Amino acid sequence: MMGVAQMETKLPITPEFIREANAPRLSALEDDYGSLGRQLRRRGIDIEKIERQVAAFSVALPSWGAGRGGTRFAKFPFRGAPTNIHEKLEDCSVVQQLCRITPRVSPHFPWDCVSDYRALREQAAALGLAFDAVNSNTFQDQPGQQHSYASGSLTSTDRGAREQALAHNIDCINIGRELGSTAITVWLGDGSNFPGQQDLTRAFDRYLESMAQIYTALPGGWRMLLEHKLYEPAFYSTVLQDWGSSILAAQQLGPKAQCLVDLGHHAPDPDHRAGPQGQERDGRGRAQGQVGVQDVVHRVNLEDHVGGDHAEAREQRDDEACRDGPLGAPGGGRVLRVGRQLALGRPLGLGQEGPGLRWGRCPDHPVRAAGPLRLPARPRLARVSGGVHVTHWPSRASASR
Repeated sequence: MMGVAQMETKLPITPEFIREANAPRLSALEDDYGSLGRQLRRRGIDIEKIERQVAAFSVALPSWGAGRGGTRFAKFPFRGAPTNIHEKLEDCSVVQQLCRITPRVSPHFPWDCVSDYRALREQAAALGLAFDAVNSNTFQDQPGQQHSYASGSLTSTDRGAREQALAHNIDCINIGRELGSTAITVWLGDGSNFPGQQDLTRAFDRYLESMAQIYTALPGGWRMLLEHKLYEPAFYSTVLQDWGSSILAAQQLGPKAQCLVDLGHHAPDPDHRAGPQGQERDGRGRAQGQVGVQDVVHRVNLEDHVGGDHAEAREQRDDEACRDGPLGAPGGGRVLRVGRQLALGRPLGLGQEGPGLRWGRCPDHPVRAAGPLRLPARPRLARVSGGVHVTHWPSRASASR
């Protein structure tokens, strides 16, 4: 890692512990894998080729996913929950040791601010981690903040609030450079709750103007990921509410701007049975006017503008509230359907190309396994990834934050 002193790798759990925990299950795993390989060979499919492609895939963990979920705006802490970014990295390192596909962490500022980012990068390297896209926060006021974001941030009619939000995003870029990141994710909760409360056209124009200034501050080789959400937290309108607005903004900003599709924040899809209250349903009880998130990814991918996905459950609405994730949630499988669109659709630009599959920007593709990482503070069994059982985790000080 250039510019960062080499440190001795010091992982939270030992490889011997993992091998010993996996040993009783290894025979069954090898038997099942061998059976799968034989089935695939009868269909003319090379399992080793699939294995190489899967091995090249990786995801980034969100720093805010370490600890108790529920909502990003308030937490009910428990013993052993991480209290700062240093302890979050320790938890993320455990996940990487167990599943081996999460080598990067996506930090969120100002939540993860520290006084020495070089030291933070060195700590991450010692834990076998690197940093993915940095995330800015202009959706809530911080202590001592001069201008409030109550009426908007990057799209506020208050010039002072807009300039403050701009300065924060540029600060995040500068922090990201120190951490070795090459992307920034920008999501803002700007919107309105009532008709006539906001000029929708001018608000979007202010969004483009603000984002253009952030875009100009991007270093060479960086990307800016535009995250859209249908309704959060505004109830009537959101400035960047759908993939159409997102891709329109990305196309106007330039090639470094790409769309980030949040699997949990979009119009109801065919698998979502609950639906918003009062939404009209068809004869099968499905909410009408549906769109599958795989359709969203497909259309954005047609224009080579997919920059990343937040992997979470639509039923949970909020990534920090997601427990079982898209695969374990009711109507699961969204990650597989999205992956199919990425694999069979138009290639995503740079990346490792193979027959029928090209995971563009996969090494830094910010697909986040959102949800709380619950590592116990006291000795007890904690099932992780259906395999290794972590039986102890060092206790920490009070988890209040």
